[in-house]
Amino acid sequence: MAIIAQSILWGVAMTISALASLWFSNGWETSHLTQIIILVFFSSILAYPLARLALYILDRRKRFETQLAGSFFCLTIATIGVTAAAYSLDYWSFYVQWHGPTFSRLWAWQFFFTNLGALYQFAVMGLKLYLPLGFIFLILASWFIARDKLAN
Repeated sequence: MAIIAQSILWGVAMTISALASLWFSNGWETSHLTQIIILVFFSSILAYPLARLALYILDRRKRFETQLAGSFFCLTIATIGVTAAAYSLDYWSFYVQWHGPTFSRLWAWQFFFTNLGALYQFAVMGLKLYLPLGFIFLILASWFIARDKLAN
């Protein structure tokens, strides 16, 4: 049950970060505010247990510094990766209506390059959603994870 609560808390933290970033960049003047917030919230909730699983698999040492670095790395990669994948699939679902027949060679190429373009677009425009507060939340969450793992 604790991992579920922590996942929801991580989703809330990343949502606050995205809201702050959107407020500072354009005062929430976007037609897709609800979709952005839903995407960030649910993908962060999914990313948190994946990060904890990766940390468990990769790092079983008891040193606090190692746990801190590992949790920082795993939480960063999982959060950005899951959010980028969700964004990519949402992006692809819009353009699929103009793609070739499903599972054909043309479709495979279009699927690949559409998702590649979406990942690039997320890297350029989506990563700023995690700044400035996301970095602070990441440090705090990594510290709490490392401290919790050290206590167990």
